[in-house]
Formats: sequence, structure tokens, C-alpha cells
Amino acid sequence: MLNRLDLTGQTVTIDAMGCQKEIAAQIIAGQADYVLALKANHPDLLEDVTDCFTMATTPDHAKCTVDKNHGRREVRICETISDPAVITWLDPEGQGAGLRSIARVTATRTVGDQPATTSIRYYLTSLPGAAKPIAEAVRSHWGIENGLHWVLDMAFREDECRARVGHSAENLAVLRKLALTLIRQDRTRKVGIKASRMQAAWDTGYLLRLLGAT
Repeated sequence: MLNRLDLTGQTVTIDAMGCQKEIAAQIIAGQADYVLALKANHPDLLEDVTDCFTMATTPDHAKCTVDKNHGRREVRICETISDPAVITWLDPEGQGAGLRSIARVTATRTVGDQPATTSIRYYLTSLPGAAKPIAEAVRSHWGIENGLHWVLDMAFREDECRARVGHSAENLAVLRKLALTLIRQDRTRKVGIKASRMQAAWDTGYLLRLLGAT
């Protein structure tokens, strides 16, 4: 798919399955940057990156953001190391295709009165060490998951769909995204996506308004 895209000047974010030297090299060849999630599928490299942050007195850069929404509070701290000596130690043969920085994102989430939970994620990136653009790239990656895929699953039960014959799965996916777009364009609604779907099913006037027929 990367071969079909004009990546010039863009930042490509991929989960751990895309954390491969060949993919990184392809992105760099397309004149783009990458932020690749590093997980247990590369255990030795993950351990080395973890040790870098453990041994570092202070990271090169850090950025803290706070989100509050529907009783949930999440504090994210993005720390980066871009010291050339560290990068060379991690990749002594220079096979990391443009690797310039490593990042650690620590997210602490509190929901209501429940105990706080903390998750730590590590990333390899060709971006310079400034924490802000790396943090924004990581956040925007999950924004696609939270703003689209999660909504399609929760409000439309997409993951439970068992349509498999012919093009039925693709056709239904297009219809779900079309319906989601129409609902989100209604700036007057005061309920969630799922409730709006039900209202459209029950109220022909509201359905016609969503479709632009009134």
C-alpha cells in the first residue's frame, strides 16, 4: 500500500506489526518520516530501548498533555532520546533506515473513582528529538482508532457482523461509514451515535433531515 501513496513530507505511524527495517526504509525512500511502535515482537530491541530510558538521567525532551472527557482523565508524558551515541549503540550497523530518536509514552488514566491505570509504550522514529511532534503523531494514530474503528464497533456492532458472501462485507462497511458521517454532520444532536441511529430508525422526519431531504 505504501507504494501507492504519495508520502512526501508526511509522518507515517504504524503499530508494532509495521516495525520492520524494510518498511522504515520504504517510508524514508518516499521522503517521509515514521513513528513505529516497538513491542515484544522485537524483544531484544525493546529491552535495549527500555534500558536507554532507565539509565538516562533525564531524557532529551519531554512533553506532557492532559485530556478530560466524560469523567475520564488521562495524563500522557512523551519522553525522547535522540543522542547520536545512543542511536549508534542501538543500531551499530546503521540498518535502522533513518532512525534518529526513540520515544517513551507513559499514559496514566483515571476513570471516575476507579484506581488509576498506567501504560508505557515505546517508539522508534526518524523525527528529530523534539517531543511535541512525536507525541502528536502518536496521539493522532490512536485518534483514528478511537474516533472511527471504536465507534463503528460500539455503535454499529461492526465486529459482530458475519456477512461474508461476495462483496457484502465491503458494501456494509461503506454504508456504516456513510451513516456515521451523516450523523456526525448533525450539529444539533445532543445524544451519542448509537442513540441517533435509533432515533433515525424511529423518526422518519429526523431520518430525512440527516439525508438532507428536508
